[in-house]
Amino acid sequence: MKKAYRTIRTQGKVNEQELIGFLVKNGQGLLPMVDLIEQCQLACNELIDVTGRAAIQAVLQLSAMEAAGGPPQQGKRRSGTWFSMAASRVRFF
Repeated sequence: MKKAYRTIRTQGKVNEQELIGFLVKNGQGLLPMVDLIEQCQLACNELIDVTGRAAIQAVLQLSAMEAAGGPPQQGKRRSGTWFSMAASRVRFF
């Protein structure tokens, strides 16, 4: 897969070399860029982690509601028991 970088002109291999040359000449701007990239990567990893946990929790909750015959309703007795999600939190280590 070919990577293209957008610079002042168009995309392509020539502009990649221009970007490298610019970063070499202006090295003081390179460290903050690397820090931003690292922070973005950590934020993306955290987002993926949180979203994955929420999806698993939603599947477990939907499965529990289906097994109990639907969502809980106050004042209506039904056969079976409703599964409490408070006691069944999914944890990853």
